Amino acid sequence: MRRFGGFEEKEVEKSEDRSGKGYRILVVEDDAVTSLFLHDMLRRLDHDVVALASTGGEAIRWAEAEQPDVILMDIWLAGPMSGIEAAGQIRQRLDIPVVFVTAHSDESTLRQAQATQPYGFVLKPFDQNDLRVAIEIALHKHRIDAQLRRSEQRFATTLKAIGEAVISTDARGVVDFMNGAAAALAGVAAGEAIGKPVASLLKLVDPASQQPLAVDQAWNGEAVLVDGTGREVPIVGSLANISTDRTEAAGQVMVLRDITEHRRMVELRERQRIEEIIAEVSEAERRRFGQDLHDGLGQMLTGVAFLCKTLEQKLAGKSQQESDEAKTISKLLGEALETARELARGLLPVPAQADGLVLALKSLADQITSQFQIECEFLDASSVRISDPGTANHLFRIAQEAVNNAVKHASPQRIDICLQAADATGCLTIKDNGRGISSAASGRGSGLDIMRHRAAAIGGSLRVSADPGGGTVMTCFFPFNHD
Repeated sequence: MRRFGGFEEKEVEKSEDRSGKGYRILVVEDDAVTSLFLHDMLRRLDHDVVALASTGGEAIRWAEAEQPDVILMDIWLAGPMSGIEAAGQIRQRLDIPVVFVTAHSDESTLRQAQATQPYGFVLKPFDQNDLRVAIEIALHKHRIDAQLRRSEQRFATTLKAIGEAVISTDARGVVDFMNGAAAALAGVAAGEAIGKPVASLLKLVDPASQQPLAVDQAWNGEAVLVDGTGREVPIVGSLANISTDRTEAAGQVMVLRDITEHRRMVELRERQRIEEIIAEVSEAERRRFGQDLHDGLGQMLTGVAFLCKTLEQKLAGKSQQESDEAKTISKLLGEALETARELARGLLPVPAQADGLVLALKSLADQITSQFQIECEFLDASSVRISDPGTANHLFRIAQEAVNNAVKHASPQRIDICLQAADATGCLTIKDNGRGISSAASGRGSGLDIMRHRAAAIGGSLRVSADPGGGTVMTCFFPFNHD
């Protein structure tokens, strides 16, 4: 026997011939006759009555213990807690639909009951069909609400996770949703923004006219966001009205993205593009000037030196003074010719032949050894031959810059230059045993930007790393055709 509010009733038995289509229902009714009436009616409808409660406290305890599908609750119950209060607590603690069963239909009672957001009302007296319809509608609404909550939770989680700033406002322009990205952009805590006018949190300014943009009108494009502290952030985004069946908007949704980093990258790429153009133009002009020195001035000086030598020979048997002057002129012309050739070699370091790069790199190594007393060796590991003059020149300039950097900044005792190839990839490596290069310097500066531009110009890449044994290793990988 169970005792419900002083009323004894036999243990509720489950129907032996249930079809499995019924629901588990908790009945909360302080009138014993009505309680049994409901119990019998529910059994005839093939439902399982999990318990009969007569007070609000019992209703809460049975609801927590049995987790029924639906609760039939009398509005006014004996004891200190009414059905309305019990339904309110059940709503706060449990996700169980409540249907009120009552003989009271006055406005005040209904208003109090509606505050607990019940899933339906059954007015006494009622019949079996009234009860069946009320239960089915309540459970259907509950399923729809559960689906809606899951959808809203999924949507809210998605909005919180995305990188774009999302702000939603009601028809008055008051924030009712703000994700983390939007809070960071506006410089506020997301929780603090809820309930505040969006205009008090941020301002959008047209970058062209410098005029404020309305935050309650549809908009799409770039703007400057000004937060509450006056900080300006370039953004791109859109503002759309939330449409309803009515003509007026029910609110707005703003989607914004901070483009500060994007602009920085665009500016960086543009600067790199300009630097590459300047490097290409400079290299082309250097080659032209070197060619002019070699083919123009060099040939002229060679001709003049030949004539001067002839004159020197003619004057040898005549005036000693004139002969000596001719010798001096011939010597100076020879020195001028050698200077012109050295200038031409500096401007055109790679001879226009298949092994020109190999010869130029070997000459560079010999020059470093001779000029700085640093052991510098070139190794042509794979007999690499570069037929394209542009590629050969870029590779030489990379090696030259790397070697010069090592001499200037690393104080090495030895520098190795290696040119090799495997499959379709060539590799130029410059390794020194100096004091190494810092992680900061390996990113930018020290001519690295220009070297990277040169590597990119031939479809390659540059890598700078510290050698485990000390010093720095600079490697340029580039496409290589063995043919």
